[in-house]
Amino acid sequence: MTPRECTRPVTVRELIADRTWQRRVATMLFGLFAALALLLAAIGIYGVTSYHVAQQTPELGLRMALGAQAADVVRLVGHECLRFTSLGLAAGLLLAFVLSRFVASILFETSARDTVTFLGVPLLLTAVASVSAYVPARRATRVDPVIALRETH
Repeated sequence: MTPRECTRPVTVRELIADRTWQRRVATMLFGLFAALALLLAAIGIYGVTSYHVAQQTPELGLRMALGAQAADVVRLVGHECLRFTSLGLAAGLLLAFVLSRFVASILFETSARDTVTFLGVPLLLTAVASVSAYVPARRATRVDPVIALRETH
């Protein structure tokens, strides 16, 4: 540092910003990776549900030919998706609860077993799963039952 830099007045905000930039960058990276993980989860749920619905096209066509309404088909596909999502959430929450003590050392002014996080994340993932399952379920209701029945082997 030059003598001129040493005598320049510095605000407390500048001092704090200089000392905490590494934590801020790490926090932004954690947030970015969390958003990316959420996007990948949504794409994965959508892909698996689309594949499952495509495999069930003859069955869903038969149900619609026998009088099932579009809402019934959407509800059926949604319940199946949410059943598997809830199993994954239960396993993930159990694992997160067990492994949370390892993350405690990098957290600042928050608990490793934060109630808001342990409630908010499953609710967010359930919402993502619901939206991801709705699109293939809705597409399945537009299939002509006669065409779906012809696909039966």
